[in-house]
Amino acid sequence: MKIHSGSLTKTALAACLLSALTLGGCVTVDQNQASTTSREDIVAKLQEEVQVLKRAVDEHNTRQATEVALSERVAQLGARVDQMDQEVKALKGKVEELDIRSRQAAPQQSQGVEGIRTQIADLATRIESLSTQVTPRAQDKKGKIEGQQPEAVKTAPPVVPPVAVDATKSGEETKKLYDTGYNLYRQGKYAEGRQALEEYIKYYPDTPLTDNAHFWIGESYYNEGQYEKSILAYDKIVREFQKGDKVPSALLKQAFAFDALGDQLDAKILLKKLIKEYSDSEQAAVAKRKLEVLGE
Repeated sequence: MKIHSGSLTKTALAACLLSALTLGGCVTVDQNQASTTSREDIVAKLQEEVQVLKRAVDEHNTRQATEVALSERVAQLGARVDQMDQEVKALKGKVEELDIRSRQAAPQQSQGVEGIRTQIADLATRIESLSTQVTPRAQDKKGKIEGQQPEAVKTAPPVVPPVAVDATKSGEETKKLYDTGYNLYRQGKYAEGRQALEEYIKYYPDTPLTDNAHFWIGESYYNEGQYEKSILAYDKIVREFQKGDKVPSALLKQAFAFDALGDQLDAKILLKKLIKEYSDSEQAAVAKRKLEVLGE
């Protein structure tokens, strides 16, 4: 039997073509699989990045909410202290009026004076109690932190006569008023020191020493155990002197004051804010130790 060379050639060509098509099909399948895997990897990475962004947004919103809540708490604190101070002033006015009348009227009126005096004493006790409430646990923690202030003085501050100030004095002379207040504070004469420092702030509200004056006023309240008033004084520095060098110290002492009142939540918020915004400061190092004591 003869085999024609033309038929053999056609058969060989058909076999080669079939082989090429088969191999080409295999290559196409492999490429499709690789492409699908690559797309899945990209989608997975994109989903991870979306989750990271979501967490960052949530943390930012939470931080803003806590800081807003803290600002509201400080504002409420100030309103409550102001209201009670106004009540005391109103009652004192009534006493003075009744004192005058009692000297001219019947002896029975003196009983009304005594009643008002009792109300004043009761209200003053409430203010002192409000300012000096310290939980036993907060008291136990005080000695564990470096730089802790001395024990609170429980006696009410004495009445201080106004300090005469000449608003036309030179810079050197005005500093003497600041120095007077600061020295009185260092001597433990907190009410007298506050009086001088408040006069300094009144006449010189925007000098390099104004934020210092606010700080020592806060410290005087803190050392007397009037923690709520100290918080308000420190808050003035944080809000009005943001570029001043007393802000880290004010944040730290605000946190200490909140802790002394038994409010560890706000204390922790302030300590974390201090560590984040002033991480290289000495106060931040103290804040970290304080957070450890508070269980963070």
